[in-house]
Parts: sequence; structure tokens; C-alpha cells
Amino acid sequence: MRQGQAAEAVPIYRQVLEIVVPPPTPATVTWNTLALALALRAAGDTAEANALLAERIEAVQEAGFDLAVLAAALGRSKQAAAWVAATDEGTVPADRLSEMAEVLTLMGRTDEALDALERASAAGYNDIFFWSIMPALAGLRDEPRFLALTESHSPAG
Repeated sequence: MRQGQAAEAVPIYRQVLEIVVPPPTPATVTWNTLALALALRAAGDTAEANALLAERIEAVQEAGFDLAVLAAALGRSKQAAAWVAATDEGTVPADRLSEMAEVLTLMGRTDEALDALERASAAGYNDIFFWSIMPALAGLRDEPRFLALTESHSPAG
């Protein structure tokens, strides 16, 4: 999807959802569903994307990141914002800051998402490579701050 070839990404994400990894965690199912839904949306199939997101929201058992990221992807900004607001930024671990950036990006809050990624990096988040391929962060990929952040952590950087 990074090169704008969403239609080619859809079958790959469908296969990922079908692979049996005994047993997939709820977070893995959410992430894979989100990736497929965002690829479908980018390929022009908004109806199927929204149906997948809504179905997964119904399956999520507790409020938290999974529910927030799905709600944000479905355009339920108030629901997603409630999770962001309830997360005490003073005690947020680096991986949670990365998750917060995904939610904020899907909500269109670019500067706040970039702030969260910068704080995650400063707090020791070390899987920065994944930010370049996470479908939820696609809206940041052309942002100079995002490029500077990911390039500064690349093996060549």
C-alpha cells in the first residue's frame, strides 16, 4: 500500500487474516482487520471496509486501544477521542504512545500524532521501522517530521 497500490494489497491482507496462528490474539485480529479495511478503503471499497470495522468493534470485549483504533478508522471520533483523553500522558509507555499515534492519525490529528511518535521515540520505542508500514500511519508518511523521525532511526541514518 505504501506505493499507492491498494488493490494489490487487499488479497495479501485477506490471506493474512486466513493464516491460522494458534491462537491469534485479539490484538492481532484487530490489527489484521484494520490493515485489510484500510486497504479496501484505499482501493475504493468503503462499504466492505466499514462492515469489517463494525464487525470487529462488536467483537472487541473491552474498551482500550483496539476499540479506539477501530472507532477512529470508522469515523467514530468521539469514541476514539474518549480513549485518547483517558490515557494519562504522564505515565504512557512508549508502545502505547505509538498506538496513540495510530488513533490520532486516523482521526486526522496529524500534529498530535507526530508529537506522540516523537515522545515514543524519546521514551525508547525501538520498532520505528514498523511506523513506515503500519496502514494506520499512512496519513503521516509524507510529513517532513515523520520522514525525519523514521530516517534518523534507519540503519543508514
